[in-house]
Amino acid sequence: MESHKYHIPVLAEQVLQLANETQHTNSFVDGTFGRGGHTKLLIDQCNFKKIHVFDKDPEAIAYAEKIKESLPQNIDFNIHHHSFKDLDTCLGTSKTDVFLLDLGVASTQLDQAERGFSFNQPGPLDMRMDNSKGSTAAQLIAQSNEIELANIIYTYGEEIQSRKISKAINSAKRQSPINDTITLANIVESVVPRSGKNHPATKTFQALRIAVNRELEDIESLLENVLDNLNPMGRLLIISFHSLEDRIVKQKFKKWEKSDLGLNLTKKCITADQSEIKLNKRSRSAKLRCFEKAS
Repeated sequence: MESHKYHIPVLAEQVLQLANETQHTNSFVDGTFGRGGHTKLLIDQCNFKKIHVFDKDPEAIAYAEKIKESLPQNIDFNIHHHSFKDLDTCLGTSKTDVFLLDLGVASTQLDQAERGFSFNQPGPLDMRMDNSKGSTAAQLIAQSNEIELANIIYTYGEEIQSRKISKAINSAKRQSPINDTITLANIVESVVPRSGKNHPATKTFQALRIAVNRELEDIESLLENVLDNLNPMGRLLIISFHSLEDRIVKQKFKKWEKSDLGLNLTKKCITADQSEIKLNKRSRSAKLRCFEKAS
């Protein structure tokens, strides 16, 4: 199958191994299709014949439609323009053998200035995964007071300078609306000087993206019901990229195992080795966890 020039799936070999070790490899759900890197690998190298893919991003859905056209007729490929949290609604009574989430932002989204995810290039301050609905990051900033904004930046970005940043943003927006990425990045950098490799606005942009897309709420909502959608001995694989997501997943897997709902197969998360990090810098912060439902 033709690979996409933008997307290198992280921890691909580890995902393949965990998927192939399941008792059955008939059905598979990719809750964050993106550009289909993991899905294409699992189709090519496993025996999955019934596949459901989810994504909020209209561009990802359009790409999934192209993938579907190239698949053999014996593969039942279902596309859902929904958040993965809507699993119950979309699958109904169907159950799956493997459910995968890759919670990172797709490279294609970061590369498109008009999506507003990156502080490295000018673009509208949008940050919506589904840019057809909902409030943008610019609107969130405009509608939030200084305390609310500080709480968002601290809670979702784990930014210890959140109050200082929020004060600077609040002051700037009184002069004129903050509608583009570079303006926001410059405001943050004006009060948090550069130190180390990361841009001072990294955590602020992360926080706004998470808030705009309700990312943590979606994860928590999914984890309330996802085991009901797994077949016995089915596996849930989740790749996270920051501590907020990973903490939610880790605690839930631990709770499930204590309740005899299955086995936490990754008490220590799986991370990329140096050879993968060298090829794909995005993999540096990836953490993979896997839970196997009881029989």
